[in-house]
Amino acid sequence: MRKKIALLLASLTLTMAFAGCGKKEEAAQGVTETSIKVGNSIATSGAFAPVGVPFKAGMEAYFKMVNEGGGVKGRKIEYVHQDDEFNPEKGKAILDKLVNDEKVFSIVGHFGTPVVGATLDDLKEIGIPSVYFATGTGILYNENATKGQGDNIFPVQPVYPMEGRIMAAWAKGEFKADKIGVIYTNDDAGKDLVKGIETEAKNMGGVEVISEQVAPGAEDVSAAVTKIENADVDAIVIAGIQGTFPQIAKELAKQGNTKPAITTYVNVDKTMVEAVKADVAGKFDIYGNAWV
Repeated sequence: MRKKIALLLASLTLTMAFAGCGKKEEAAQGVTETSIKVGNSIATSGAFAPVGVPFKAGMEAYFKMVNEGGGVKGRKIEYVHQDDEFNPEKGKAILDKLVNDEKVFSIVGHFGTPVVGATLDDLKEIGIPSVYFATGTGILYNENATKGQGDNIFPVQPVYPMEGRIMAAWAKGEFKADKIGVIYTNDDAGKDLVKGIETEAKNMGGVEVISEQVAPGAEDVSAAVTKIENADVDAIVIAGIQGTFPQIAKELAKQGNTKPAITTYVNVDKTMVEAVKADVAGKFDIYGNAWV
């Protein structure tokens, strides 16, 4: 992922550093003879800080390495960050500041499904390069992107609808599941995942999907878990990201679940493992997707 970011920045800098204006060449915003200014907002406080803090640190470490090696085509990367607390309204306001006050060349590492969802149309309209999104929201998939309609958007990681399809295929292929139970969050991430699961189940044929929704960040998920347990499913998908995943996993263990569970790659994280292992260990297995 990090190499892809650097390569994309290099390519974008070469192709967009100067915009023709008659006989006069006008430097692109955020690009000088010596620097390229990029920015983002990341949740470095609040419930998603365990993901946001190392995410930001990784970007800073990589940009430092690139700069120490001479930068991108001789230009050093200047990285500007603000904390949006995973709040879409704050993320939207910060994007405006980054573009109009900080004058960044590119948004790099746009973070979180709700923030991306609130700002994607703005990014398309503004038109500056937007490289890598820390979310799998399905709205990023745009096979026929055109100018003003997403040709400046460069997602990298898998989108949730496709991951949902993979989860369903995994449940059927690995666990011989003819009935899949899904506990999903009633937000963009959860809805996209369950949509993918239902699509693949229909494609495979002979697979029933039983789904129950919970509110994002809900502390009490017992009712949804009870319904899935009573449905006698063959495998369970936990289709919720970090703010809700631990509660669902713990409640499944509490209610005596023994069926295998699958969850999104977003939850394959040391913090999430530490949050649930004492409750889940020895009771049932949780499998997570991964991507490179």
